[in-house]
Amino acid sequence: MVVDPFPNSLDGLVPSTMMGTSQSPQRDAYQHLCKLAVLLGRILHHPRPQRSSTESMDLDLALTRFLLNIPKPYRSMIGVSPKEMPTVLLLGCTTHACTIFLHGRDEQDGEQRSVKAVENILTLIRNVSSTLDPDDDRVLGNPLLAPTLFMAARILCHRFVSQGGETGNGNGTVRSQVEILLDALGRMEEGWPKLAGLMKTIICEDAKGDCKA
Repeated sequence: MVVDPFPNSLDGLVPSTMMGTSQSPQRDAYQHLCKLAVLLGRILHHPRPQRSSTESMDLDLALTRFLLNIPKPYRSMIGVSPKEMPTVLLLGCTTHACTIFLHGRDEQDGEQRSVKAVENILTLIRNVSSTLDPDDDRVLGNPLLAPTLFMAARILCHRFVSQGGETGNGNGTVRSQVEILLDALGRMEEGWPKLAGLMKTIICEDAKGDCKA
């Protein structure tokens, strides 16, 4: 971080890639996560209803460039060391949370983009779960994941209820997706019972009180 100073502007979040050259050194997952936190702060500081078209374009461009500059192992999670896995999962989930906060349901295609971001979060959870040791709770047990999992589950619950709940056509898939997020929060609940337990209760209420939804 001394060689590559921490940025205080969007321009400093990603290296210059003009003409295929970049002088920035390779960053580890934690450094990428720190820089993503700056971008997340900018997105939340400029909420959608108050954001100008220029601000929206700048933020969308910064997020796109950030995603394109994340090294492949951090995107695919292949070859990531067990020590880095909690940070890499948090990095991936937070990037998709940025998409949801940036676009949301207020834009013309915002709801579609939010649902796609939620599906990407689910894919990350599935991929990680298939490689975890049964006793490894550092990854899914990370409390910093809780807000993103909570938001993703509530988006799915809104979709579940708006499409007719249990009687809705095709809602079995949505129900299964919510159950995956509830199971992930269940792993987190082992170490953070109040935090994860409260979120699970609210999610169940969102799905009309059916805790299996």
